Amino acid sequence: MNIGIIGGGSIGLLFGYYLSTFHEVTIYTRNEMQANALRQGGIILEREGELKNRKVNSKSLTSGLLQHQVVIIAVKQYDLENLLIETEEELRTIPSLLFLQNGMSHLRLLDLLDNKTVGVGIVEHGAMKMSVTTVKHTGIGAVKISAYKGSVDDLISMFNYEEANMLNVRNEKSLQTSMNTKLVINAVINPLTALYRVENGWLLSNQFFIKTMQELFDEVISVISIQDKEQLWDLIVSICHNTANNRSSMLKDIDLGRETEVDSILGYILERAREQNKLLPVTSFLYSAVKGLEERRN
Repeated sequence: MNIGIIGGGSIGLLFGYYLSTFHEVTIYTRNEMQANALRQGGIILEREGELKNRKVNSKSLTSGLLQHQVVIIAVKQYDLENLLIETEEELRTIPSLLFLQNGMSHLRLLDLLDNKTVGVGIVEHGAMKMSVTTVKHTGIGAVKISAYKGSVDDLISMFNYEEANMLNVRNEKSLQTSMNTKLVINAVINPLTALYRVENGWLLSNQFFIKTMQELFDEVISVISIQDKEQLWDLIVSICHNTANNRSSMLKDIDLGRETEVDSILGYILERAREQNKLLPVTSFLYSAVKGLEERRN
């Protein structure tokens, strides 16, 4: 299968490596420097102290998209709208799209797409970008894909080969359940790691961090519909264990002085709370704290 991946961050490189074991993969990057490095040296994956390499094609996004059967969009939530505007005509010719963003704000944008298949995915793996060509697989989890439009059978099947099975891809039948679950996980883990400046595993390291996690979790699920609250809490704890050495995307954004996705995660939750006339003091404080860190870094 001919696959394009837009985004040369940790998730784009992780998916690019595993999919390139069987498919023809092109990584689209923000700049020509990274694209050239990927063309020359391929993607290097570090897992459990072992380094592996896969050859891929790569282009700067400004040079335009090639024709692909599937395009995976692995850019930040806040970059997505401009990306869809810039690539609208080219993406329209792609049969299947898979979106891997945090938060919920991007769903309104997907209504504008007329592609045959549109899928959204939750990535529960830990991944850390070590260089423009190297990604460290820091925690083994799962990838849950739901259909926003059409059938995701082809999207699921492209992972059923060789090393791509390591990603543990599943078909999540209920889109709303899938997205709500993803939102709560990101809301509890990402902002706290950004505020405390710690890796995911440290959230479980003492009673005070855990207490704050639980308070935040209780607030978030009071406005976001979740069927099995205990099961979701156990999943969050499991993700923190499995990705213990991973630095969340929000923490990395703060460290690098970049905009975070806090508006599409905690901002979205606070909007839902206002609609329901509920006050979420921990969530509100955490949202302001992360926005303050953003402003300080900028």
